[in-house]
Amino acid sequence: MEFSHKSIDKLGKRLVVNENDDDLNLLQEYRKTFEKPLQNVFSIISQIYRKDCIFAFRIKRLDSIIRKLRRFDNNSGKKMVLSRMVDIAGCRCIVESKSKPDLKQKNIVKRINERLDIVDARNYLDGKDSGYKAIHLYARECEKQIEIQIRTKSQHNWATLVEIIDLLFEKKTKEGEQAGPLNEFEILFSKVGTLSDN
Repeated sequence: MEFSHKSIDKLGKRLVVNENDDDLNLLQEYRKTFEKPLQNVFSIISQIYRKDCIFAFRIKRLDSIIRKLRRFDNNSGKKMVLSRMVDIAGCRCIVESKSKPDLKQKNIVKRINERLDIVDARNYLDGKDSGYKAIHLYARECEKQIEIQIRTKSQHNWATLVEIIDLLFEKKTKEGEQAGPLNEFEILFSKVGTLSDN
């Protein structure tokens, strides 16, 4: 199925207001258009470092896409159009190296830049307000943008901890929800030098 930017954005606007089976089916078809570009990008980045790294990929769930559209629609001054949502498909590279993982993380970024058409990069190594740390690259492949997250194992462990806390306490930290002491704990914990299982 072919999608124009205009038809994708109209679909996104309808989903902000209401969900129906027809539009959910269309969104599912749109998600499928990311499969091949995502496989291509994953194949390339997983060849860069086979040692000391874990690679994974995913396509954003329907409910996550819709929540993101609604979250931006409800924030004054911010709009998210579906055709420009850059994290529908993504890969993750987790650097496991015990020796200078931050340096290896930057080296992986350099090598990805040499192999893929990177159209944007976001460096969160100093930490977002939530405490999240990583490097995000956005590769153009087959007219799609694919997000690539590069994290150290410590950064990944922190993000996993936040996801578990969100699940247990029915929060949505990744979506900007604040929850007092829990958020303070997560931010403090992100400043710990190493979160590892050693």
